[in-house]
Amino acid sequence: MTYETLLLKNSLMAKLDKADRALCFSSGMVALSTVTHLVNPGVNIVTGEDIYGGSDRLLSQVIPKRGIGVKLVQNLNFLT
Repeated sequence: MTYETLLLKNSLMAKLDKADRALCFSSGMVALSTVTHLVNPGVNIVTGEDIYGGSDRLLSQVIPKRGIGVKLVQNLNFLT
């Protein structure tokens, strides 16, 4: 994918969501890592308790050292 194509994709995603902008990522870890760099110390990130092991390690061991809180919430199955 070229850079121009990526910009177009981001722009179209933003329009679909009626947002100012959108970002597309190649993986969930890249997206999560980006979010953790966009928030300031003192902010809480809320996530489900049943997440990928690498994400869990990032959020439980690495991010708190930067002064960012992490709140785990119970995953609920609304379909049953």
